[in-house]
Amino acid sequence: FDESENTYLDFSGFTISDWIELGSPRIKINTVKDTVFTSDDSIMTISDNYLSTELVWDIMSIIDNLTFSKNNNNNTPLISTGERTFAIYNPQIDYFEAFSEEATTGEKDPKVLMYYRRSVITGDSTTIDTTSATIYSSGDLSIIEPNVMVLDSTKLGLSNGMGLRSVMNISFLSSSLPAGSIIRSADLILPIDTTLSSPSYTVILDPIETDSSAIDSVAVYEKDPYNGIGYPYRVSSDSSNWRSTSANLGWGHDLFIVSIKNILQNIVLENETILGFKVVANEKNDPFSSIWFDLHHSSVHPRVEIIYVAD
Repeated sequence: FDESENTYLDFSGFTISDWIELGSPRIKINTVKDTVFTSDDSIMTISDNYLSTELVWDIMSIIDNLTFSKNNNNNTPLISTGERTFAIYNPQIDYFEAFSEEATTGEKDPKVLMYYRRSVITGDSTTIDTTSATIYSSGDLSIIEPNVMVLDSTKLGLSNGMGLRSVMNISFLSSSLPAGSIIRSADLILPIDTTLSSPSYTVILDPIETDSSAIDSVAVYEKDPYNGIGYPYRVSSDSSNWRSTSANLGWGHDLFIVSIKNILQNIVLENETILGFKVVANEKNDPFSSIWFDLHHSSVHPRVEIIYVAD
């Protein structure tokens, strides 16, 4: 598989029926001893502080499937007797979250830990030593099937794991403001349903030059059908820029705010023409998290607030 290119559509009809079943893992809780001393250096308390949880499988039974044979003549590898790929399957709707190989610098990466013995011959003596080796994973991929998720069609959602992206049309032309207007600020404001959204999230807006009116809004696409303009008009906003307005919106709502001044100013100056924005989740967001915009809020509607100066 390819971490960057593969999607769940590449695994249509995928089955693990011919894979080797390893069964349920052993759950290992990692802790560290915390010792508190009194003023006279006598031990006061010793406690275990939680560090992490590991799922451990014994793979000794399939070791032959994981190793290469060697050619006795030139020591070159022959064809592997098996693939070094493991699958963790979770049939439940609830997510199973684990650290990816990119999450840490090795401490919590998926890995195979091997213990083995080797003989060291020195002169007329032989020493048998027990040692270990760690093989870290070279890549991992989460496959999430979106049809098992119940989505609210009244809300606009973004999620990397669910493959949710959106397009947004804004009725703004070069004639929307007086000719020669100088925009001081231009903010796109969207109500957020915080009861469904992750508290920490980054959203990207990228202008597009393609008419999106003919695109099926609920269709599933293997690749993004829109090409964004990108720099210098691509903008982003995270939760630090959201405005809490519970008094106006009611409990469970905030306002997502992002500046689109640059692109709108260039439209006024007739330097650019756009047909909308592509709204996507930042690739660094947790794939299991999401954000939901409440576009049908009873009192606050999606809007663009512009402050400008004109002759």
